[in-house]
Amino acid sequence: MSQDNPFEGWALDSGDPFEDNNGPIYHTRDTDGRYRCGFRVEPRHCNGAGIVHGGMLMLFADFALFAIARDRLQGMAVTVSMNSDFTAPAYPGDIVLADGEVIHESGRMLFVRGRIYTEASTLMGFTGIIRRVGKTARN
Repeated sequence: MSQDNPFEGWALDSGDPFEDNNGPIYHTRDTDGRYRCGFRVEPRHCNGAGIVHGGMLMLFADFALFAIARDRLQGMAVTVSMNSDFTAPAYPGDIVLADGEVIHESGRMLFVRGRIYTEASTLMGFTGIIRRVGKTARN
């Protein structure tokens, strides 16, 4: 991963205006078939203390939920629940990554566990539940 362009070859197609406005957030599929996400911390992603805002990490975790479960979504889905544990800060210029796994699937529900990290430390652990809702969010 190059510091100049750490996300070369990664996709940048969330399709979500809120994520696009707060990103850019990238994703890729590793050789083992698992998805990984990433973004470079910019000053606009930070709080008054100069570290990445917890809200940005929550947005990133929500993005990662859907990337991690991408192959199992079967259309439109929504976040039902998300829990997070913040463990370390990130700073402007840091490359922040996320990965995880679907740990259970039951009917329309997908249960996901993931982590957000830099090269130096784990920033946040998260779990979430995604509900499949069909072709549109109004079903």
